[in-house]
Amino acid sequence: MERRTYVCKRARMCSYLVDKGFMPYKIKPDCDNPKYNVYLFTATPELYRAVIVPFATIVWAYRHGLIPDNVKAEKAILAAHKYFTTMELEVDHLTENKSNNCLYALALVHGNTNTSLGDRRNSIKEPFFFYTAYRHDVSKLLVKCGFDQDNQHYERRFFFDLTRKGEEEYRKCFNEFKKKAEAAGYLTKEPEKDNLLSYWADPCRPGAENNPLAKLPTEPLPSFYKYSNGAFNDMPEI
Repeated sequence: MERRTYVCKRARMCSYLVDKGFMPYKIKPDCDNPKYNVYLFTATPELYRAVIVPFATIVWAYRHGLIPDNVKAEKAILAAHKYFTTMELEVDHLTENKSNNCLYALALVHGNTNTSLGDRRNSIKEPFFFYTAYRHDVSKLLVKCGFDQDNQHYERRFFFDLTRKGEEEYRKCFNEFKKKAEAAGYLTKEPEKDNLLSYWADPCRPGAENNPLAKLPTEPLPSFYKYSNGAFNDMPEI
């Protein structure tokens, strides 16, 4: 009988499961990000019951009809989490604020995208900004990035599909923009807590009329374009 596997990509979760009496049968480098390990556990009903399901996963599953009213919620939540884990998918907090579980701030991405970006989106310092939101009706990541300082305003908008290729392009877009911000002196190696992304990602501000993150999914789709290498070559110096 083929062994079913639960893939754990978080050392903290691994420690939690070990404390609960479960041991990984194998530890290996992540094929998408070899700097990190993944922990392979034998998938059993007992293990899935022990797993802490992130609240963001529950929000995503509920809003996408994976927790129907006629099914016991706990069973449906565990089934959704099991499916995501098997497919190596994770619900990414696009704002890097785990307290912000607004639907526009969550996207179901492959684990390597979530791991590779980490808190780096919070390294962009004001007046530079890099906002990402998910538009669920068209299943696209929307990005608005640029800078706004004094009389200078520069902005670019892009859309990305939630596929491995689309996510790779999304990471390339962020990395290219990050280099521009770094060259201008607006990048920190430590996660910046007072930058524009952190400010607007505060759960107390989603309803603010001028919140660019909350407004992003309402912007006309034709105002967003496909990303291509060199998309920021026309960025002026500030």
